[in-house]
Amino acid sequence: MKIKTYIEKPVTKTWFEEILQDLKNHTEINHFYDFNSLLKAISNEVNIEKETIVVIDFDSVHYVELINQVTVIHTHVKLIGVGYPRDLEKTIEVLRNGCHAYLEIGNNSLELYYALRNLKDGKLYLPIYKVDEFVKQLVTKKPNRNIENTQEIPHNLKIQLSTLTLKQKEVCDYLLKGYSYKEISQFIGLTTYTINQRAKSIYKKMGVNSRGELSYLFLK
Repeated sequence: MKIKTYIEKPVTKTWFEEILQDLKNHTEINHFYDFNSLLKAISNEVNIEKETIVVIDFDSVHYVELINQVTVIHTHVKLIGVGYPRDLEKTIEVLRNGCHAYLEIGNNSLELYYALRNLKDGKLYLPIYKVDEFVKQLVTKKPNRNIENTQEIPHNLKIQLSTLTLKQKEVCDYLLKGYSYKEISQFIGLTTYTINQRAKSIYKKMGVNSRGELSYLFLK
C-alpha cells in the first residue's frame, strides 16, 4: 500500500514521521509537505495505484480544496485526516467532507495501522475513544429510550431493526449505550463469547462492520 501525505505544520510533520517509522516495514511512504507539490504529483501521475491513501492535515486552510482535487481526479483514493483534537461536530464534519478516517495528533502508530487496515477493507475508522464519545452522546440525547420505540429513527433504519430478534435488539440497545461485551454478558447472563457472536449478527443485519459504524447510523 502506498501512502501520500500532505502535512503543513512542522509539529504535525514531526509526529507523523515518528509513527511512520514504526510502520516502515509494512508500507511504502511518499511524502509531500507542501500543497502545490502534492497537487502537481497527483495531476501528473496517470497510473496511480488503487491502494493509495492520502493523509491530509485538517488544520490546514487548504484541506477542502485538496480533498476536492484528490476525489475528483482519483475517485478510488482513500483519505485519512489528521489534526488536533476536535469536538464531535467537527469530527463528523471531517467525515462528511470526504474523509474515510480521522486521527488526532498524539495518536500512536497502532492507531495508524488500524486505520490503514480498515481502509484497505473498505471500512471507516475512528479511534476507540472517539467511538465512545459517539456512544455517550447517544446516551445523553436518548437516555431512557429503547432503540425501536423512538419516532426519530428513519423508516429505512426501522426496517433494518425489524430484522433483529428480541434478544439481538436487547444486545443492540446495550451496545448503543456504550456497554462492553463483558458488561452485557453479566446483565443478560450469557458468556462474553455469545454476546460477541450476537454482536456480529447484529452488525451483519444492520449492514455495518463495527460498533462505531452502528452508532453512526443513529447519529446521521
